[in-house]
Amino acid sequence: MKKNILIIGVILLVIGVVLGALGPSLFTTSPQKLAADRDQNGLTYNSYSAGDSVTVYGKITYEKQTNFLGNTAYTYELNGDGDSENDGDFGFISSTDVGNVGDNVVVKLELQEQGFLGISAEYWEATATISPVVYMAPGILIAVIGAVLLLLGLVKKENAPQQPVQNQYNPQYQQEQPYQQPAPQQYQQPAHAEPEYYQPPQEQNNQGPPKF
Repeated sequence: MKKNILIIGVILLVIGVVLGALGPSLFTTSPQKLAADRDQNGLTYNSYSAGDSVTVYGKITYEKQTNFLGNTAYTYELNGDGDSENDGDFGFISSTDVGNVGDNVVVKLELQEQGFLGISAEYWEATATISPVVYMAPGILIAVIGAVLLLLGLVKKENAPQQPVQNQYNPQYQQEQPYQQPAPQQYQQPAHAEPEYYQPPQEQNNQGPPKF
């Protein structure tokens, strides 16, 4: 059970981190896709019509502020080369300051159409800015759940009672061993010796030298 909690925690943590990092890109439209959707003359879009809305996420690479008759307009380029707003990269205009060069922003845009001398031109105008954290929140939540499960699994693993090592040197090892009858001792007989026969003592001749 503890091992399963650890595995689930690690999986959720990885998924949450990846989803949190890629969340804004997964749930929004890329500036490169919008730039590629322009028609050949670059004035209109193939898949969008005036009044359509999209949400884009990208890095501000160009910013220009213009004042005209007391009104301020901002021109931005996302994920471009930073040279200008008219070099084929994706750009939009805004009546408010969206951010500075280098900022990653999520912007809701609406396609506007303007005609002059019978020529129509379409452009994107910012209507709202959204914090990238909104799209990162699901991943952050999943990562937090994964981290909690991971810590819970580690705590349970540390507090789990340790099983005594089952060997003859551990005094906690109390497993009953089956009775083993001791092996019969073998009597070792002494090496065979030659029997000793009784020899009576020889009589000593105490008569002395013969008398003549």
